Amino acid sequence: MSCPAIIIIIIIIIIIIIITIITIIIKAGLSAETEDFLTAIQDQVILTRNYKKYILKQPDTDELCRRCGKESETIEKHITAACEQLAPTEYV
Repeated sequence: MSCPAIIIIIIIIIIIIIITIITIIIKAGLSAETEDFLTAIQDQVILTRNYKKYILKQPDTDELCRRCGKESETIEKHITAACEQLAPTEYV
């Protein structure tokens, strides 16, 4: 298989994935605001204390979770999985 043929196949696969994602979002009936929020979570750009301290370089920011105060406030490791204040009430 030649290089241009492989590139065309990759482009077709990417287009199929994009169409599938759009179809799922439309069928889910998500509002634009909800979709934007989910994308921000996925891209890890939610304004957590950890994000403020290490990404925005605000050194005077306390990185500990504002609910439990025990661990670094991150979406992927603490808020969605380990915060003892959120776990009993907010998790499904």
